[in-house]
Amino acid sequence: MTTIEKLIEDMEYEYISDEPFNDYAIKEYIKKNGVKEVCDWTEEESTCILMSDLVEFIDKRIQTDYVEPYYAGAGYDKEETFYEDRFPGLFVQSSLEVLTDHLVDTPFEILKYIADRLSEEYWTRKELYEPLQGELDAQNWEKFKYLIKHKVRFMFFNESEKHETPSYESYSDPYTILKKFRDAIFTHELIVEIEANKLDIYRARMHKRQKRQLNFTELGPPPEEIAQANRLSPAGITMFYGALEEETAIIEVLDINKPDYFITTGRFSNLKALRLIDFTQLNWISIFDEANEKKRETYVLLSQFLEDLTKPISNDGSQHIEYIPTQVVTEYLKSSFNSDLNQEIHGLIFPSTKRKGHENVVLFFNGQNVTNDKNELDKYLLLNPMPISKYQINELNFSVLNTNF
Repeated sequence: MTTIEKLIEDMEYEYISDEPFNDYAIKEYIKKNGVKEVCDWTEEESTCILMSDLVEFIDKRIQTDYVEPYYAGAGYDKEETFYEDRFPGLFVQSSLEVLTDHLVDTPFEILKYIADRLSEEYWTRKELYEPLQGELDAQNWEKFKYLIKHKVRFMFFNESEKHETPSYESYSDPYTILKKFRDAIFTHELIVEIEANKLDIYRARMHKRQKRQLNFTELGPPPEEIAQANRLSPAGITMFYGALEEETAIIEVLDINKPDYFITTGRFSNLKALRLIDFTQLNWISIFDEANEKKRETYVLLSQFLEDLTKPISNDGSQHIEYIPTQVVTEYLKSSFNSDLNQEIHGLIFPSTKRKGHENVVLFFNGQNVTNDKNELDKYLLLNPMPISKYQINELNFSVLNTNF
């Protein structure tokens, strides 16, 4: 045993504050259940919890996803020298390795102290033999994408594909996955209500000639006959794509291979209240967040969709296939909220695909929903007369736009 290992072995923590931990759920647990004491880590008075209570809590939460490998039902090879190698087919981790995965940036001394006091020395994830709901949803999302991209496109509600209770051996049909996706939106509370005149959306248009100022029709969504396929809408179906900032709107349409082109931007505001699904509010759920365990189960499905929605896709023809899953989900949300739930949804907010940390918006509106007259209260979107800005692409300052071009 090295000198450092001996020092760690000899350490004793009776009370611990939330200071060593970055995990929000651990911090909340300590603050909620702690008392004023001197933290044995910081040696300062703070809200602290008995380390024995924290270890018990962490052990309980670890067991929601992990099990001692001997009880996982796998074969056992006693000839192997190391215990973690005695279970063919299982990925076995020590308690310290599990804690390191989940308690990122926590000091090693604290992790080692807790690991040495957990109920098991080694663990394997339950879903290897007893799949968790999140794992099933991940499998089902992949099956969903494959089916609608390569097997069926318009008539995928096949009764023979349906399974009332999804299991490890059987997948859900596409319709069940869509409904589960919609239910998860409610679970994660992603629907936001925006009052009239409280939302500004920017649209940008590239054009070749330095022409007169574009009007609201030209800055609005395209007519159906020229609407191109996009991440959330197929060719021929018009939707209003925009961004919450002018710079983001520019970057989303920018083609630097056309330096002599121009970009015109316009700012639209909502004349009516809107109900949107805001995917930027989807937050990762810690394994230690006991109160939101149901959210953690459905997080995987939503995050898989969001990952596909924001991943780069080459404009080489493959986009016509790769866009299909997100297009189908969007169409389902657009129609099912209205028809099944009588709760009209007007669009989605989602992360920009080209400008990290910023947001795009898609609204289920065509040109008939847009106006430049603030008195047309039957419309949804008003193009503000100012500012309408025009830029030549070779004069844009890309450092100001915070992009990698």
